Amino acid sequence: MIYEPEAVRPSDGWVFRCFYALFDQGVFLRSRNELQCLVERAGIVLDLVEDRLMSPGIVKRPYVARLNLMVSAPNSVKPLEDQNEVNSVWKSIIFLAGMIACMATAQVLLKLAGVHAAVQFDLLHAFLGNPWLWCALLALGGGLLCWMMTLRNMPLAVAYPWTALIYVLTPLASTVFFAEVLGAKYIMGMVGIIVGVVLTSGGVETK
Repeated sequence: MIYEPEAVRPSDGWVFRCFYALFDQGVFLRSRNELQCLVERAGIVLDLVEDRLMSPGIVKRPYVARLNLMVSAPNSVKPLEDQNEVNSVWKSIIFLAGMIACMATAQVLLKLAGVHAAVQFDLLHAFLGNPWLWCALLALGGGLLCWMMTLRNMPLAVAYPWTALIYVLTPLASTVFFAEVLGAKYIMGMVGIIVGVVLTSGGVETK
């Protein structure tokens, strides 16, 4: 698979950005000339078959060119594949960080939701009318989406230990938003969690 060096541009609409970020569907070239420039830079000889795929709203043009590429020099593709692998790793790291942030944020919001519910006199306002609860559910949904995107390319045994950072960030957030005090033993335990995360994630070998 060949990837365009500049996949998303400032001129692209939000629909295109969401589509590319969620599905990462290979190359989004805007014209035949862009494909030729990409091929010349890569030094690849290929046969091109262009099929106009109707897709309004993805780009400004009324179609997206779906390109079937038959590569006759496979070895020359390797540098691009290596770059693609690096990009996938960074995307997984970003989504993993997003998941941890969303989950830690959700815990803070659930605490605020509980405080809000404690002063209400009926279930309707305590739950259905609780804005903090809905924000917490939204954060949880965002965390699950980020987790799913993380696991697309990152091994589960590598990614899962990092979820323990939620147990570090959430108590730290509680000291900021709720004036809770963490003792020395608690802090030592948090340090132990961080050390354990680093050791476990670095000891995974993929086949």
